[in-house]
Amino acid sequence: MNVGRLLQVPFTAVGLLIAGIAVPLIMGIIPPNRLYGFRTTKTLSDERIWYAANRTAGWDLVLAGLFIAAATLAIAAWCSDWPASTRMLVAVLVTLGAVALAVAHSILALARL
Repeated sequence: MNVGRLLQVPFTAVGLLIAGIAVPLIMGIIPPNRLYGFRTTKTLSDERIWYAANRTAGWDLVLAGLFIAAATLAIAAWCSDWPASTRMLVAVLVTLGAVALAVAHSILALARL
């Protein structure tokens, strides 16, 4: 296995892990707590806000995670002529960008609750 193909494994796994961790938030099975979920003073102050905010954040993270995984596989499939360092940089930027957008949208949605 070449270095380029090896790079796709951790980034695809991270994307799928992000999506998987978010599913319980969408399902509303995580009660307010200080360890897991979209924890802010506002979400911890009201159970209704907790579940609504975490459902939105969960969907945002599922979309981000699936996008990361798909983009990583697309980079591996269509950009094999790029140097491994370039593919890795693009994968890092995709990951950071997708997570940043998910967090930003979750924060904006929380402000409307």
